[in-house]
Amino acid sequence: MSAIKLLLFFVTSIGISLSLLYSFLLYRWDKRPPYSNQILAILLLFLSLRIGKSVFYNFVDLPLIIKNFGLAFNLAVGPLLLLYGQSLLKSNFKLKRRDILHFIPSFIYLLFSWIIPNAQGNPIWQLSYSLVLFQSFCYVYLSWKVWYTYSESKDFKSTWYLSLTLGLGSMWIVYLLIFINLIPVYLAGAFSFTLLVCILTYLIIKEKSRVEAVFLKKYKTSSLKKEDSLLIMKKIESVLSEEHLFLDPKLTLDHLAKKIGTHPKTISQVINENSGQNFARLINSHRIQYAQKLFSDPNTRDHKVIAIALESGFNSLSSFNAVFKQQVGMTPTQFRQKLSPPLNQKMGL
Repeated sequence: MSAIKLLLFFVTSIGISLSLLYSFLLYRWDKRPPYSNQILAILLLFLSLRIGKSVFYNFVDLPLIIKNFGLAFNLAVGPLLLLYGQSLLKSNFKLKRRDILHFIPSFIYLLFSWIIPNAQGNPIWQLSYSLVLFQSFCYVYLSWKVWYTYSESKDFKSTWYLSLTLGLGSMWIVYLLIFINLIPVYLAGAFSFTLLVCILTYLIIKEKSRVEAVFLKKYKTSSLKKEDSLLIMKKIESVLSEEHLFLDPKLTLDHLAKKIGTHPKTISQVINENSGQNFARLINSHRIQYAQKLFSDPNTRDHKVIAIALESGFNSLSSFNAVFKQQVGMTPTQFRQKLSPPLNQKMGL
């Protein structure tokens, strides 16, 4: 095998390796209804097997049954994506016997994998592969509908599921473009999968505390009911928005808990579960939104940045700058310049 082929094999194998690792870890966590982690684990396993087939097919001549196994796994990914979204976002989700109907095409492909043609130019293969791709896009649409129907604003679970759905949709678009010969490189599909897994890995690293709430279920032993949690969260948001408690730089979790009338651990759990954030991040989010309003307000537009920082509840300019850039994507100075461009730009010079 040449050096270039070895490099291609290594790069395309990154996504498969990470996906298999995540599948193993997820399957071990919290094996209780609604089984979100287990569904995602199986989804990642089947994806790894499907993409693995593509990688090895590019380097060795695979038997017909192995090539068709890859497509059978592909037919199972869409239904798993849909069920994963329902289990993650619907509060009353339960797996039902009829859910097995989603996997009938996959079972049929497995059953007849030793006779279904799988070769370029064969009209039966052209038709069957077209149907495989069509089924994949149908489930991407159905999964998007689940996200649209049950997602909540500022909810990391919604962001995570939408990222996964759009990522898989993009990957299947790449495979479609390969199929109709608009992309001449067959390994482009495996590359797109590696890119998707790397993006999701970055999301996991960047949003560690939120990921823990979604996957590790830190409060799985808690007796707090979902409806009670939502009610407390509304009280928290109401107190923060109406009384502007976040403007107090000495605000603590204990102080907020006393204001709400509950235990600090309960407040921490409620914030984590309903916003996907910890206490500090939630408070800083309110402070940054307030600072943006001050920057936009004609009465405070000319205030120094440090004055805006202190008025927004921050103790120092350095922490304000760091949090502002993290949440807004630019520094406070850049944000101000964007709101008020230089005079020569206003005059069209």
